[in-house]
Amino acid sequence: MTMAKSSLDSSLSPAATGPASSWPQGRKMLLGMLVFFALPLLVVAAMYGLDWHPNGRSHGTLVSPLKPLPPPAGIQDMRGAAVPANLWRDKWSMVYVTGPCREACEERLHLMRQIHVSMDKNMGRVQRILISSDTHLQAMQERYPDLIILHAPSSEVQAYAQHFQIAGDPSATHESPVTDNNTIYLVDPLANLMMYFPASLAPGDIRADIARLLNYAWAG
Repeated sequence: MTMAKSSLDSSLSPAATGPASSWPQGRKMLLGMLVFFALPLLVVAAMYGLDWHPNGRSHGTLVSPLKPLPPPAGIQDMRGAAVPANLWRDKWSMVYVTGPCREACEERLHLMRQIHVSMDKNMGRVQRILISSDTHLQAMQERYPDLIILHAPSSEVQAYAQHFQIAGDPSATHESPVTDNNTIYLVDPLANLMMYFPASLAPGDIRADIARLLNYAWAG
């Protein structure tokens, strides 16, 4: 009887009840992880919803409401591979959409590279993407090896470019479509088109807007 009582007492000892007693601590850890990963997205959502521009007004134009972007189906990269479904995920994307890539296109790509390089420690959070119907872009890929170049026939590029058509954008009309307006678009890490920078905007202003977003939004 004494041995049985001792065994029962042993089963109720703190060591035996360890897993149950550690549950509140595990729950706190889980809650902390959820907050850590969800808070950046909530901050970005609040910026959109409240039209909040940290440290003053933005120079580019915020897209409201946000425009979710689907993967560019039917468009390939320079190796002829299909574009991955997560193209717009996990990183901020500076995007330029054009037909043939001529002088104005080359100038914008150079500008995008200069802005990207100036991001310093945040460079890895941003990717640059060119969507073009031009099939002679091998030299451009060699010049900018970290530039993601996607190409397709003109009709498919024009069709996908409609996702970048923004109501109220005076630079993109039926007479001057997205592929001709020299606008740089910014896509957030949740695959939303959220801001655009017209050709008239100074490079320093574009950089300032992107730098603010990277500083205040942990996503991406």
